[in-house]
Amino acid sequence: MREHHSAGTLVVIDGRVLVLRRIDRAEWIFPKGHLEPGETPEEAARRETTEEAGLEVWIIAPLGALQARVTA
Repeated sequence: MREHHSAGTLVVIDGRVLVLRRIDRAEWIFPKGHLEPGETPEEAARRETTEEAGLEVWIIAPLGALQARVTA
Protein backbone atom coordinates (compact mmCIF):
# COMPACT_ATOMS: atom_id res chain seq x y z
CA MET A 1 0.00 0.00 0.00
CA ARG A 2 1.38 3.39 -0.90
CA GLU A 3 1.07 6.38 1.40
CA HIS A 4 -0.24 9.72 0.14
CA HIS A 5 -0.86 12.89 2.14
CA SER A 6 -3.27 15.59 1.05
CA ALA A 7 -5.24 18.30 2.80
CA GLY A 8 -8.43 20.15 2.04
CA THR A 9 -11.15 22.35 3.39
CA LEU A 10 -14.85 22.25 3.93
CA VAL A 11 -15.75 25.82 2.98
CA VAL A 12 -19.02 27.30 4.24
CA ILE A 13 -20.24 30.58 2.73
CA ASP A 14 -23.52 32.06 3.96
CA GLY A 15 -24.55 28.66 5.32
CA ARG A 16 -23.80 26.84 2.05
CA VAL A 17 -21.05 24.26 1.56
CA LEU A 18 -18.72 24.93 -1.37
CA VAL A 19 -17.94 22.05 -3.72
CA LEU A 20 -16.07 22.28 -7.00
CA ARG A 21 -16.88 20.51 -10.25
CA ARG A 22 -14.01 18.70 -11.96
CA ILE A 23 -14.80 19.02 -15.63
CA ASP A 24 -12.23 16.41 -16.67
CA ARG A 25 -14.01 13.74 -14.61
CA ALA A 26 -17.49 15.26 -14.24
CA GLU A 27 -17.39 14.87 -10.46
CA TRP A 28 -17.87 17.16 -7.47
CA ILE A 29 -15.08 17.58 -4.90
CA PHE A 30 -14.03 19.70 -1.94
CA PRO A 31 -10.96 21.92 -2.50
CA LYS A 32 -7.97 19.70 -1.66
CA GLY A 33 -4.53 18.65 -2.79
CA HIS A 34 -1.09 17.33 -1.91
CA LEU A 35 1.29 18.74 0.69
CA GLU A 36 4.38 20.53 -0.56
CA PRO A 37 7.68 19.67 1.18
CA GLY A 38 7.81 21.32 4.62
CA GLU A 39 4.16 22.41 4.46
CA THR A 40 1.72 21.67 7.29
CA PRO A 41 -1.69 20.19 6.46
CA GLU A 42 -3.31 23.51 7.43
CA GLU A 43 -1.00 25.47 5.10
CA ALA A 44 -1.68 23.02 2.26
CA ALA A 45 -5.44 23.20 2.79
CA ARG A 46 -5.43 27.00 2.65
CA ARG A 47 -3.13 27.08 -0.42
CA GLU A 48 -5.15 24.49 -2.31
CA THR A 49 -8.42 26.31 -1.58
CA THR A 50 -6.93 29.56 -2.89
CA GLU A 51 -5.56 27.83 -6.01
CA GLU A 52 -8.71 25.85 -6.82
CA ALA A 53 -11.49 28.19 -5.68
CA GLY A 54 -9.83 31.61 -5.59
CA LEU A 55 -10.73 32.05 -1.91
CA GLU A 56 -8.61 33.09 1.05
CA VAL A 57 -9.80 30.97 3.98
CA TRP A 58 -9.12 30.64 7.69
CA ILE A 59 -9.16 27.32 9.49
CA ILE A 60 -11.62 27.62 12.35
CA ALA A 61 -11.77 23.95 13.38
CA PRO A 62 -9.93 20.82 12.28
CA LEU A 63 -12.15 18.11 10.83
CA GLY A 64 -9.73 15.30 11.54
CA ALA A 65 -7.94 12.80 9.37
CA LEU A 66 -9.13 10.14 6.98
CA GLN A 67 -7.17 7.06 6.02
CA ALA A 68 -7.99 5.36 2.76
CA ARG A 69 -6.46 2.43 0.96
CA VAL A 70 -5.27 3.23 -2.55
CA THR A 71 -5.14 0.34 -4.96
CA ALA A 72 -3.77 0.96 -8.41
